[in-house]
Amino acid sequence: MAEAFLRLSPEEQADILQTLATKLGRRTEHLEKDIWICWVLHGLFGMPGRLPMAFKGGTSLSKVYSAIRRFSEDVDITVDYKSLDQSIDPFDPKVSRTGRDKYTELLRIKLADHTNNVIRPHFANLLSQLPDKPTSPLKNLKRRTPRPTVSRSNSSSSLPLQNILGESDLDSRRVQSLSSQA
Repeated sequence: MAEAFLRLSPEEQADILQTLATKLGRRTEHLEKDIWICWVLHGLFGMPGRLPMAFKGGTSLSKVYSAIRRFSEDVDITVDYKSLDQSIDPFDPKVSRTGRDKYTELLRIKLADHTNNVIRPHFANLLSQLPDKPTSPLKNLKRRTPRPTVSRSNSSSSLPLQNILGESDLDSRRVQSLSSQA
């Protein structure tokens, strides 16, 4: 859905956004950013070679579950730390705080490497395929430094991402949250 919208001319996009803004009582800027969020999610979860990850935070509650009715423009993604490195078990009580801190730094480096060498080139390629190269809202989006954390949660859920992505070949994705257990 987002991809089809982004292939429209700027005039057609503006007309659709204005019509929907009036109908939904939302600002056109919010609607446009929401389209970009959908595009980013589609790109992330459809990316070849992606690491196991979960979509989380307020935007996920809003987009996936309609649990909250607010506009959110950030996309919080958690990457399974085990897919980056399994050299230690950070939950082993024998691992010192210094050992966990060093492991966290190693994860930060590996996540930054994955971001720079896999994710960014993937999105550069996707952007290059769009007829009109975006100048907004991407230039205004904040880029946060990945902060690796290790979570003890052990749950999974089947997220109906077709609600996020519209009609596509992605009927649903199984997303597992991070776990300290194998």
